[in-house]
Amino acid sequence: MFNKEENKVTSLQERIKKSKPTIKLVNPQDETDVQEVPVELKLNLKKIMFIARDYPEANDIATLQVSNDGMKVDMIQLYKLVYVAYRMANMNEYLSFDEFQEVYEFDMEEANNIYFSMLSKSFRTSYLEKITKASEKVSRTVKQDNSKQES
Repeated sequence: MFNKEENKVTSLQERIKKSKPTIKLVNPQDETDVQEVPVELKLNLKKIMFIARDYPEANDIATLQVSNDGMKVDMIQLYKLVYVAYRMANMNEYLSFDEFQEVYEFDMEEANNIYFSMLSKSFRTSYLEKITKASEKVSRTVKQDNSKQES
């Protein structure tokens, strides 16, 4: 017996595996020039150690500080984390940290999602599911707009 609900779940899981989270880099001279680049949501210590060769601050990403007051993460650390996630997804061709600073506009929600995705597989799965559903919704909207324009 074919189970449509089970097929929907499997299909979503396949789309999630294929979806690539991205961040936007904006040209400071021309803010309409926006490039989406991939980021890696899985914490890969081997890649971080490799990245640390030319960006030593990458080692700070693997350090989690917990005290009686709870876990503390500051915005600078989150910014660096986004850069490391970008570097992990772009190991061969990438911007230096200084170049990255020129074109990346910090987004606290995006940075937190990347951070918690690295810490928790279940968070990463739900975040990728959210990204996949949003991108599919955008695709449907664009297709509908294009078909309206053709009519």
